Amino acid sequence: MGGWIGVAVKVVALRPGANRPDGANRPDGPGGPGGRDAGRPGGSGLAGTLGWSPADGAALECALRLAAADPTRPEVVVAAVGPAAIEAVLRDALAAGADRAVRIDAPADLPSGVVAAGLASLCDADGEAPRWWVCGERSADRGSGAVPVLLAAELDRVVASGLVSLSVDGLPYGDPDGDRDGDGHVDGGGGTVLAERRLERGRRERLLVQGPAVLAVAGSAARLRRAPLPAVLAARQAVIAVHDAPGVASVPTAGIGRLPVLARHPLRPLTSPVQPPAGATARERVAALTGVYDGGGGAARVVSGDPGTAADAILEALRTWGYLGAPADPSP
Repeated sequence: MGGWIGVAVKVVALRPGANRPDGANRPDGPGGPGGRDAGRPGGSGLAGTLGWSPADGAALECALRLAAADPTRPEVVVAAVGPAAIEAVLRDALAAGADRAVRIDAPADLPSGVVAAGLASLCDADGEAPRWWVCGERSADRGSGAVPVLLAAELDRVVASGLVSLSVDGLPYGDPDGDRDGDGHVDGGGGTVLAERRLERGRRERLLVQGPAVLAVAGSAARLRRAPLPAVLAARQAVIAVHDAPGVASVPTAGIGRLPVLARHPLRPLTSPVQPPAGATARERVAALTGVYDGGGGAARVVSGDPGTAADAILEALRTWGYLGAPADPSP
Protein backbone atom coordinates (compact mmCIF):
# COMPACT_ATOMS: atom_id res chain seq x y z
CA MET A 1 0.00 0.00 0.00
CA GLY A 2 2.92 2.30 0.55
CA GLY A 3 2.83 5.64 2.33
CA TRP A 4 0.45 5.49 5.24
CA ILE A 5 -3.09 4.47 6.15
CA GLY A 6 -5.39 6.92 7.89
CA VAL A 7 -8.03 5.84 10.38
CA ALA A 8 -10.72 8.37 11.22
CA VAL A 9 -12.48 7.87 14.55
CA LYS A 10 -14.95 9.98 16.47
CA VAL A 11 -14.60 10.08 20.24
CA VAL A 12 -17.91 10.81 21.94
CA ALA A 13 -19.43 10.67 25.40
CA LEU A 14 -20.85 7.16 25.45
CA ARG A 15 -22.42 7.67 28.88
CA PRO A 16 -22.90 11.43 29.29
CA GLY A 17 -22.59 12.54 32.90
CA ALA A 18 -21.64 9.08 34.20
CA ASN A 19 -18.36 10.23 35.74
CA ARG A 20 -16.65 8.45 38.55
CA PRO A 21 -16.00 10.66 41.58
CA ASP A 22 -12.24 10.19 41.31
CA GLY A 23 -12.16 10.72 37.56
CA ALA A 24 -10.22 7.47 37.09
CA ASN A 25 -10.13 5.56 33.83
CA ARG A 26 -12.77 2.94 33.19
CA PRO A 27 -11.24 -0.03 31.37
CA ASP A 28 -14.63 -1.66 30.87
CA GLY A 29 -16.30 1.13 28.90
CA PRO A 30 -18.15 0.22 25.70
CA GLY A 31 -17.09 1.11 22.19
CA GLY A 32 -13.34 0.93 21.82
CA PRO A 33 -10.70 -0.96 23.73
CA GLY A 34 -11.82 0.87 26.86
CA GLY A 35 -13.99 3.89 27.51
CA ARG A 36 -12.48 6.81 29.40
CA ASP A 37 -14.03 9.13 31.93
CA ALA A 38 -13.60 12.75 30.94
CA GLY A 39 -14.03 13.99 34.49
CA ARG A 40 -15.35 17.52 34.57
CA PRO A 41 -15.94 18.87 31.08
CA GLY A 42 -13.84 21.99 31.63
CA GLY A 43 -15.33 23.63 28.57
CA SER A 44 -14.47 20.71 26.27
CA GLY A 45 -18.10 19.89 25.49
CA LEU A 46 -17.57 16.26 26.54
CA ALA A 47 -18.46 14.83 29.93
CA GLY A 48 -18.91 11.19 30.81
CA THR A 49 -17.36 7.93 29.64
CA LEU A 50 -15.55 8.61 26.38
CA GLY A 51 -15.03 6.11 23.58
CA TRP A 52 -15.82 5.36 19.98
CA SER A 53 -18.40 3.26 18.19
CA PRO A 54 -17.89 -0.43 17.38
CA ALA A 55 -17.58 0.62 13.73
CA ASP A 56 -14.62 2.89 14.57
CA GLY A 57 -12.94 0.06 16.47
CA ALA A 58 -13.48 -2.21 13.47
CA ALA A 59 -11.97 0.45 11.20
CA LEU A 60 -8.77 0.51 13.28
CA GLU A 61 -8.52 -3.29 13.27
CA CYS A 62 -9.07 -3.45 9.50
CA ALA A 63 -6.37 -0.81 8.94
CA LEU A 64 -3.92 -2.76 11.12
CA ARG A 65 -4.61 -5.91 9.11
CA LEU A 66 -4.17 -4.12 5.78
CA ALA A 67 -0.86 -2.68 6.94
CA ALA A 68 0.35 -6.07 8.17
CA ALA A 69 -0.47 -7.64 4.80
CA ASP A 70 1.63 -5.08 2.92
CA PRO A 71 5.35 -5.92 2.58
CA THR A 72 6.19 -2.21 2.80
CA ARG A 73 4.41 -2.00 6.21
CA PRO A 74 2.84 1.45 5.91
CA GLU A 75 2.18 3.52 8.99
CA VAL A 76 -1.27 3.41 10.55
CA VAL A 77 -2.22 6.88 11.78
CA VAL A 78 -5.35 7.41 13.88
CA ALA A 79 -6.95 10.84 13.59
CA ALA A 80 -9.82 12.40 15.51
CA VAL A 81 -11.36 15.85 15.78
CA GLY A 82 -12.06 17.13 19.27
CA PRO A 83 -10.76 18.78 22.45
CA ALA A 84 -7.82 17.62 24.56
CA ALA A 85 -10.08 15.29 26.57
CA ILE A 86 -10.18 12.77 23.70
CA GLU A 87 -6.43 12.11 23.83
CA ALA A 88 -6.89 9.38 26.46
CA VAL A 89 -8.93 7.39 23.93
CA LEU A 90 -6.40 8.05 21.17
CA ARG A 91 -3.77 6.50 23.44
CA ASP A 92 -5.92 3.37 23.51
CA ALA A 93 -5.61 3.28 19.72
CA LEU A 94 -1.83 3.59 20.00
CA ALA A 95 -1.77 0.74 22.49
CA ALA A 96 -3.77 -1.43 20.10
CA GLY A 97 -1.15 -1.04 17.40
CA ALA A 98 -1.49 2.32 15.65
CA ASP A 99 1.87 3.95 14.86
CA ARG A 100 0.84 7.56 15.43
CA ALA A 101 -2.15 9.57 16.60
CA VAL A 102 -3.26 13.00 15.48
CA ARG A 103 -5.81 15.22 17.17
CA ILE A 104 -7.38 18.08 15.26
CA ASP A 105 -8.10 20.66 17.94
CA ALA A 106 -11.73 21.72 17.76
CA PRO A 107 -14.94 21.74 19.80
CA ALA A 108 -16.68 18.43 20.29
CA ASP A 109 -19.74 19.01 18.10
CA LEU A 110 -18.47 20.36 14.81
CA PRO A 111 -20.49 19.95 11.59
CA SER A 112 -19.60 16.84 9.61
CA GLY A 113 -18.36 18.95 6.70
CA VAL A 114 -15.78 20.69 8.90
CA VAL A 115 -14.65 17.36 10.37
CA ALA A 116 -14.15 15.94 6.87
CA ALA A 117 -12.22 19.03 5.78
CA GLY A 118 -9.93 18.76 8.80
CA LEU A 119 -9.21 15.09 8.13
CA ALA A 120 -8.61 15.77 4.44
CA SER A 121 -5.97 18.36 5.31
CA LEU A 122 -3.71 15.77 6.96
CA CYS A 123 -0.65 14.68 5.00
CA ASP A 124 2.77 13.16 5.63
CA ALA A 125 6.18 14.86 5.48
CA ASP A 126 6.12 14.61 1.68
CA GLY A 127 2.73 16.28 1.47
CA GLU A 128 1.00 13.02 0.52
CA ALA A 129 -2.45 12.04 1.74
CA PRO A 130 -2.94 8.41 2.81
CA ARG A 131 -3.72 5.88 0.12
CA TRP A 132 -6.54 4.54 2.27
CA TRP A 133 -8.79 6.32 4.72
CA VAL A 134 -10.57 3.70 6.83
CA CYS A 135 -13.56 4.99 8.80
CA GLY A 136 -16.40 3.55 10.80
CA GLU A 137 -19.62 3.78 8.83
CA ARG A 138 -21.32 5.63 11.68
CA SER A 139 -20.42 7.24 14.99
CA ALA A 140 -21.84 6.46 18.41
CA ASP A 141 -23.77 9.73 18.75
CA ARG A 142 -25.51 11.12 15.66
CA GLY A 143 -24.73 8.12 13.48
CA SER A 144 -25.38 10.03 10.25
CA GLY A 145 -22.56 8.34 8.32
CA ALA A 146 -21.82 11.62 6.54
CA VAL A 147 -18.11 12.01 7.33
CA PRO A 148 -16.77 9.18 5.08
CA VAL A 149 -18.76 10.49 2.12
CA LEU A 150 -17.74 14.11 2.72
CA LEU A 151 -14.11 13.05 3.25
CA ALA A 152 -14.15 11.28 -0.12
CA ALA A 153 -15.61 14.41 -1.70
CA GLU A 154 -12.89 16.60 -0.17
CA LEU A 155 -10.17 14.30 -1.54
CA ASP A 156 -11.95 13.59 -4.84
CA ARG A 157 -11.90 9.84 -4.19
CA VAL A 158 -14.31 6.97 -4.41
CA VAL A 159 -15.96 5.74 -1.21
CA ALA A 160 -17.06 2.20 -0.42
CA SER A 161 -19.51 2.12 2.47
CA GLY A 162 -21.33 -0.54 4.45
CA LEU A 163 -18.34 -2.90 4.30
CA VAL A 164 -18.51 -6.02 6.45
CA SER A 165 -15.06 -7.36 5.52
CA LEU A 166 -11.77 -6.15 4.05
CA SER A 167 -9.05 -8.41 2.72
CA VAL A 168 -6.07 -8.58 0.41
CA ASP A 169 -6.08 -12.38 0.40
CA GLY A 170 -5.64 -13.72 -3.11
CA LEU A 171 -4.46 -10.37 -4.44
CA PRO A 172 -0.74 -10.69 -5.22
CA TYR A 173 1.43 -7.72 -4.43
CA GLY A 174 3.11 -6.06 -7.37
CA ASP A 175 1.37 -3.79 -9.82
CA PRO A 176 -1.01 -1.37 -8.03
CA ASP A 177 -2.82 -0.49 -11.25
CA GLY A 178 -4.43 -3.77 -12.17
CA ASP A 179 -3.57 -6.66 -14.45
CA ARG A 180 -0.82 -5.12 -16.53
CA ASP A 181 1.04 -8.38 -17.01
CA GLY A 182 -1.98 -9.96 -18.70
CA ASP A 183 -2.09 -13.09 -16.58
CA GLY A 184 -5.79 -12.65 -15.80
CA HIS A 185 -5.25 -11.75 -12.14
CA VAL A 186 -5.51 -8.34 -10.57
CA ASP A 187 -2.11 -7.38 -9.18
CA GLY A 188 -2.66 -6.06 -5.69
CA GLY A 189 0.54 -4.21 -4.86
CA GLY A 190 -1.25 -2.91 -1.80
CA GLY A 191 -3.32 -0.74 -4.12
CA THR A 192 -6.32 -3.04 -4.31
CA VAL A 193 -8.58 -4.28 -1.53
CA LEU A 194 -11.19 -7.02 -1.73
CA ALA A 195 -14.27 -5.89 0.19
CA GLU A 196 -17.70 -7.26 0.94
CA ARG A 197 -20.55 -4.83 1.29
CA ARG A 198 -23.85 -5.29 3.10
CA LEU A 199 -26.97 -4.68 1.02
CA GLU A 200 -30.63 -4.65 1.94
CA ARG A 201 -32.59 -7.84 2.57
CA GLY A 202 -29.49 -9.71 3.73
CA ARG A 203 -27.70 -9.61 0.38
CA ARG A 204 -23.95 -9.13 -0.04
CA GLU A 205 -21.83 -7.54 -2.75
CA ARG A 206 -18.14 -8.20 -3.36
CA LEU A 207 -16.06 -5.22 -4.47
CA LEU A 208 -12.56 -4.82 -5.81
CA VAL A 209 -11.64 -1.35 -4.53
CA GLN A 210 -8.72 0.39 -6.22
CA GLY A 211 -6.90 2.93 -4.07
CA PRO A 212 -6.74 5.71 -3.25
CA ALA A 213 -10.17 5.43 -1.68
CA VAL A 214 -12.20 5.90 1.49
CA LEU A 215 -13.42 2.70 3.14
CA ALA A 216 -16.35 2.88 5.59
CA VAL A 217 -16.69 -0.35 7.57
CA ALA A 218 -19.47 -1.68 9.76
CA GLY A 219 -18.97 -2.68 13.37
CA SER A 220 -19.29 -6.35 12.41
CA ALA A 221 -16.30 -6.17 10.04
CA ALA A 222 -13.73 -6.90 12.75
CA ARG A 223 -13.18 -6.84 16.48
CA LEU A 224 -10.34 -4.69 17.73
CA ARG A 225 -7.50 -6.69 19.23
CA ARG A 226 -6.67 -6.45 22.92
CA ALA A 227 -3.71 -4.20 23.67
CA PRO A 228 -0.78 -5.85 25.51
CA LEU A 229 0.29 -4.30 28.80
CA PRO A 230 3.72 -3.03 27.55
CA ALA A 231 1.96 -1.22 24.70
CA VAL A 232 -0.55 0.31 27.11
CA LEU A 233 2.26 1.64 29.30
CA ALA A 234 4.19 2.96 26.30
CA ALA A 235 1.09 4.71 24.93
CA ARG A 236 0.82 6.77 28.11
CA GLN A 237 4.08 8.51 27.21
CA ALA A 238 3.44 8.81 23.46
CA VAL A 239 3.27 12.23 21.87
CA ILE A 240 0.00 13.02 20.10
CA ALA A 241 0.34 15.57 17.31
CA VAL A 242 -2.15 18.44 17.42
CA HIS A 243 -3.36 20.31 14.34
CA ASP A 244 -5.67 23.28 14.01
CA ALA A 245 -9.16 22.72 12.62
CA PRO A 246 -10.35 24.68 9.58
CA GLY A 247 -12.77 27.51 10.20
CA VAL A 248 -16.45 26.77 9.73
CA ALA A 249 -16.86 29.72 7.38
CA SER A 250 -14.13 28.41 5.06
CA VAL A 251 -15.78 25.01 4.50
CA PRO A 252 -18.53 24.96 1.85
CA THR A 253 -19.97 21.70 3.25
CA ALA A 254 -20.14 22.95 6.85
CA GLY A 255 -23.92 22.89 6.86
CA ILE A 256 -24.13 19.25 5.80
CA GLY A 257 -24.89 16.81 8.57
CA ARG A 258 -26.56 19.46 10.74
CA LEU A 259 -30.20 18.64 10.03
CA PRO A 260 -32.33 19.10 13.14
CA VAL A 261 -33.86 15.92 14.60
CA LEU A 262 -37.46 16.70 15.50
CA ALA A 263 -38.44 13.29 16.91
CA ARG A 264 -37.29 9.68 17.17
CA HIS A 265 -39.66 6.73 16.92
CA PRO A 266 -39.16 3.00 17.52
CA LEU A 267 -38.58 0.77 14.53
CA ARG A 268 -41.78 -0.43 12.90
CA PRO A 269 -41.26 -3.41 10.57
CA LEU A 270 -42.82 -3.16 7.14
CA THR A 271 -46.21 -4.79 6.87
CA SER A 272 -47.26 -7.29 4.20
CA PRO A 273 -50.83 -7.56 2.94
CA VAL A 274 -52.65 -10.81 3.79
CA GLN A 275 -56.10 -12.09 3.01
CA PRO A 276 -58.66 -11.68 5.82
CA PRO A 277 -59.49 -14.92 7.63
CA ALA A 278 -62.71 -16.72 6.81
CA GLY A 279 -65.28 -17.44 9.52
CA ALA A 280 -68.59 -16.19 10.85
CA THR A 281 -67.43 -15.87 14.46
CA ALA A 282 -64.31 -14.55 16.13
CA ARG A 283 -63.39 -18.08 17.21
CA GLU A 284 -63.54 -19.35 13.64
CA ARG A 285 -61.46 -16.45 12.37
CA VAL A 286 -58.78 -16.98 15.04
CA ALA A 287 -58.74 -20.69 14.19
CA ALA A 288 -58.31 -19.85 10.51
CA LEU A 289 -55.40 -17.53 11.30
CA THR A 290 -53.57 -19.99 13.55
CA GLY A 291 -54.45 -23.17 11.63
CA VAL A 292 -55.10 -25.12 14.80
CA TYR A 293 -57.71 -27.33 13.13
CA ASP A 294 -56.43 -27.93 9.61
CA GLY A 295 -52.68 -28.05 10.25
CA GLY A 296 -52.06 -24.90 8.16
CA GLY A 297 -51.04 -21.39 9.15
CA GLY A 298 -48.65 -21.38 12.07
CA ALA A 299 -49.26 -24.96 13.22
CA ALA A 300 -46.19 -27.17 13.25
CA ARG A 301 -46.14 -30.11 10.89
CA VAL A 302 -43.76 -33.04 11.09
CA VAL A 303 -42.91 -34.64 7.74
CA SER A 304 -41.16 -37.97 7.59
CA GLY A 305 -39.62 -39.47 4.48
CA ASP A 306 -36.88 -38.79 1.99
CA PRO A 307 -35.61 -35.24 1.16
CA GLY A 308 -37.77 -35.10 -1.96
CA THR A 309 -40.92 -35.70 0.07
CA ALA A 310 -39.91 -33.00 2.56
CA ALA A 311 -39.21 -30.53 -0.27
CA ASP A 312 -42.62 -31.23 -1.82
CA ALA A 313 -44.27 -30.61 1.56
CA ILE A 314 -42.47 -27.27 1.94
CA LEU A 315 -43.51 -26.15 -1.56
CA GLU A 316 -47.11 -27.19 -0.89
CA ALA A 317 -47.15 -25.18 2.35
CA LEU A 318 -45.71 -22.11 0.60
CA ARG A 319 -48.42 -22.33 -2.07
CA THR A 320 -51.08 -22.69 0.61
CA TRP A 321 -49.82 -19.59 2.39
CA GLY A 322 -49.72 -17.61 -0.85
CA TYR A 323 -45.94 -17.27 -1.23
CA LEU A 324 -45.80 -19.38 -4.42
CA GLY A 325 -48.07 -19.70 -7.41
CA ALA A 326 -49.47 -22.86 -8.85
CA PRO A 327 -46.88 -25.31 -10.21
CA ALA A 328 -46.13 -25.12 -13.91
CA ASP A 329 -47.75 -27.67 -16.19
CA PRO A 330 -45.05 -30.21 -17.11
CA SER A 331 -46.87 -31.24 -20.30
CA PRO A 332 -45.60 -29.64 -23.54
